[in-house]
Amino acid sequence: MKRKGVGFSLPVAVVMMVIGFVYFSTVFTFIDRWFSLTSSPGIANAAAFTALALMCVYSYSIAVFRDPGRVPISYMPDVEDQESPVHEIKRKILGPNVLSWLCPTSRHIGSGLRFRSAFDYVPVSSESKP
Repeated sequence: MKRKGVGFSLPVAVVMMVIGFVYFSTVFTFIDRWFSLTSSPGIANAAAFTALALMCVYSYSIAVFRDPGRVPISYMPDVEDQESPVHEIKRKILGPNVLSWLCPTSRHIGSGLRFRSAFDYVPVSSESKP
């Protein structure tokens, strides 16, 4: 079995350059000017940020080079049948106008969906109860 060689990938290279840019600009510009890299707080901050950057690079390299695995043979996706009990539960819980909850527009006025605004008139009863 022939193993694929590691080639150049533009998205991976861009992400690594961004991580490197953030690291060097933070350590050698911000931390150096803020604390100075020769002081104890500067060294501690630089060490902490270096550890964070190394963990970030390690995590990203694991995500790039590891095999994500395969879909199990026993996996079955949701059935697209309209009479499926899963879709019935979604219809009952979320309702028919689920999008109107996310994006209320004037088209949804009168559908039972109510959003209060500053212009709503709230009637105040003038009768006082004893």
